[in-house]
Amino acid sequence: MNFSPARGSNSASERAVTFTVTGLCDNNYLRTANQVLHVPYSRMASTMQAIHSRGGTITDIAVS
Repeated sequence: MNFSPARGSNSASERAVTFTVTGLCDNNYLRTANQVLHVPYSRMASTMQAIHSRGGTITDIAVS
Protein backbone atom coordinates (compact mmCIF):
# COMPACT_ATOMS: atom_id res chain seq x y z
CA MET A 1 0.00 0.00 0.00
CA ASN A 2 1.10 3.54 -0.70
CA PHE A 3 0.47 6.13 1.95
CA SER A 4 0.87 9.81 1.22
CA PRO A 5 2.66 11.87 3.88
CA ALA A 6 0.62 14.07 6.16
CA ARG A 7 -0.18 17.52 4.83
CA GLY A 8 2.61 19.89 5.72
CA SER A 9 5.31 17.23 5.95
CA ASN A 10 6.54 17.78 2.38
CA SER A 11 9.65 19.83 1.99
CA ALA A 12 9.56 22.88 -0.27
CA SER A 13 11.48 21.00 -2.97
CA GLU A 14 8.69 18.41 -3.25
CA ARG A 15 5.79 20.84 -3.28
CA ALA A 16 4.14 22.05 -6.45
CA VAL A 17 1.90 24.99 -7.27
CA THR A 18 -0.93 24.92 -9.80
CA PHE A 19 -2.05 28.25 -11.26
CA THR A 20 -5.25 28.73 -13.23
CA VAL A 21 -4.74 31.78 -15.44
CA THR A 22 -6.87 33.69 -17.91
CA GLY A 23 -6.08 36.51 -20.34
CA LEU A 24 -2.45 35.70 -21.18
CA CYS A 25 -1.13 37.74 -24.06
CA ASP A 26 1.43 36.05 -26.30
CA ASN A 27 2.70 37.41 -29.64
CA ASN A 28 -0.03 40.07 -29.83
CA TYR A 29 -2.68 37.39 -29.37
CA LEU A 30 -4.91 37.51 -26.29
CA ARG A 31 -6.01 34.12 -24.95
CA THR A 32 -9.40 34.23 -23.27
CA ALA A 33 -9.50 30.54 -22.29
CA ASN A 34 -8.17 29.41 -18.93
CA GLN A 35 -4.71 27.89 -18.85
CA VAL A 36 -3.36 25.66 -16.09
CA LEU A 37 0.31 25.97 -15.15
CA HIS A 38 2.13 23.49 -12.87
CA VAL A 39 5.40 24.76 -11.38
CA PRO A 40 7.66 23.83 -8.47
CA TYR A 41 6.99 25.72 -5.25
CA SER A 42 10.42 27.38 -5.50
CA ARG A 43 9.35 29.12 -8.75
CA MET A 44 6.00 30.41 -7.47
CA ALA A 45 7.00 34.09 -7.12
CA SER A 46 8.79 34.30 -10.48
CA THR A 47 5.87 32.58 -12.22
CA MET A 48 3.40 35.04 -10.69
CA GLN A 49 5.52 37.94 -11.94
CA ALA A 50 5.70 36.42 -15.43
CA ILE A 51 1.93 35.91 -15.56
CA HIS A 52 1.26 39.53 -14.59
CA SER A 53 3.88 40.90 -16.99
CA ARG A 54 2.15 39.02 -19.84
CA GLY A 55 -1.19 40.57 -18.90
CA GLY A 56 -2.67 37.46 -17.31
CA THR A 57 -5.00 37.23 -14.35
CA ILE A 58 -4.56 34.46 -11.79
CA THR A 59 -7.98 33.01 -11.02
CA ASP A 60 -6.92 30.13 -8.75
CA ILE A 61 -3.81 28.88 -6.93
CA ALA A 62 -3.45 25.42 -5.40
CA VAL A 63 -0.40 24.22 -3.44
CA SER A 64 0.14 20.49 -3.21
